[in-house]
Amino acid sequence: MKHLEELNICGIFLLATEMSDADLRKYKKIGLPILVLDSFFYHGGECSVVIDNYDGIFQVVEHAKNMGHHKIGFLRSRIANNNFKERYWGYKNALEELGLPFESAYVFEVGTGIDESYEDMKKILEEKRELPSILIAGNDILAIGAMRALKEFGKRIPEDISITGFDDMPVSKMMDPPLTSVKIHIQQFGEKAIMQMMNLVEEKTEAHFSVRIGCELM
Repeated sequence: MKHLEELNICGIFLLATEMSDADLRKYKKIGLPILVLDSFFYHGGECSVVIDNYDGIFQVVEHAKNMGHHKIGFLRSRIANNNFKERYWGYKNALEELGLPFESAYVFEVGTGIDESYEDMKKILEEKRELPSILIAGNDILAIGAMRALKEFGKRIPEDISITGFDDMPVSKMMDPPLTSVKIHIQQFGEKAIMQMMNLVEEKTEAHFSVRIGCELM
């Protein structure tokens, strides 16, 4: 913080994916325009550029329904940041809007890394819990770990169970089968962030805003 205050800067891009309200308050004390990236704070009043998680997940749920799935589950991270929370809420809202049932038994929690997701999915399979016909994962990492465990237990993908991710990481295309995922338009995200920061610094806007960047089902 001391170093930031000594620099001749006019604004701060704050990549806040895993930040808390307490973290944000420290930066606000500097008194410069702040643009929060990849997260949001309900009571902070900061301007932000974020991913449209709701729309991305809605596309996945709608696609699953169009493919004939009615037992649609969710693979969520045990450690939840705002993106993970929004994707889970978006999943529940999409089910309701599309007239599909929500079954809490089809929601599974796993660790955030590939290895943790794999180990936790193995435990779920060992417990012989009922599985949905499709699992929507909070991101590609969770999906990849779960896919490994499912295959070890003899589950064919997608014949026995389908699975989707979120983020469309390059490794998604190398999976067998390639992972259906949600692409975030990073170039558009960056360009919009620069434009909004210019407005903040030049005081062209007084109102707080949140810009949501759309996603694309791949």
